[in-house]
Amino acid sequence: MTKNPHIVLFLAENNFSDIEYIKIKNRLTNEKIPFSILSISNNYCKSDKNRTLAPNLKLYNFKPLNFDALILVGGSGILNYLENELLKKIVITFKEQNKYIAAICSAPILLDNFNILRNSEITCYPENKHLLKNNTFTSKTITIHDKIICAQSYNEAIEMVNLLIKKLR
Repeated sequence: MTKNPHIVLFLAENNFSDIEYIKIKNRLTNEKIPFSILSISNNYCKSDKNRTLAPNLKLYNFKPLNFDALILVGGSGILNYLENELLKKIVITFKEQNKYIAAICSAPILLDNFNILRNSEITCYPENKHLLKNNTFTSKTITIHDKIICAQSYNEAIEMVNLLIKKLR
């Protein structure tokens, strides 16, 4: 599909999953796929292992047009964005522009909350399945609905990225 895709990773300002980020970053880097880091933070994002990263894109002035896919990195901090209208608008724009969206761990809860998926079986971090309102939890480790990929945990990070890369290329 896209010869040289460009992907954006959304990281929570606090408590994004360090292991998910590292696995995703390493896989994209190994495949020579450029990516950018998007966050609400003006300074640094802090992982659940106290790794700090400076996002190169800010939520308030982000333009999805320049990207082929969005990855929502999980971790407990992502749940702080359930009511974030800016992130919701960006995710909806990716869907409306028929672009890929991947969400891992707790992040599929946002897709559910933003009505990106409805009446579907999706996976997420099992401890958060009670937060699903519009979809049904499945214990499958990866679910795919059109251009939406959901992965259950960091164990599926590489498989999720491989699926995304295959679809983009």
